[in-house]
Amino acid sequence: MLYLRKIRKDRKIPQGVLAEKIGVSQGQLSLIEYGKYPPRPEIIIKISRILNTDACELMTEWDELGDTTK
Repeated sequence: MLYLRKIRKDRKIPQGVLAEKIGVSQGQLSLIEYGKYPPRPEIIIKISRILNTDACELMTEWDELGDTTK
């Protein structure tokens, strides 16, 4: 979800701050951002609210990433 990383950086929110706000470790958020760990839907919703972005767009990106790694 490099899109997620880009949005987070555009909003100038440090990874550790976002991780704390959504209730995951910074390491886990890093794995989510790089597509190594599938985020639960409720995590995606929390992220979208904090970053003021569309949750469906984040979910679609994850689904597309999943399709290319099969």
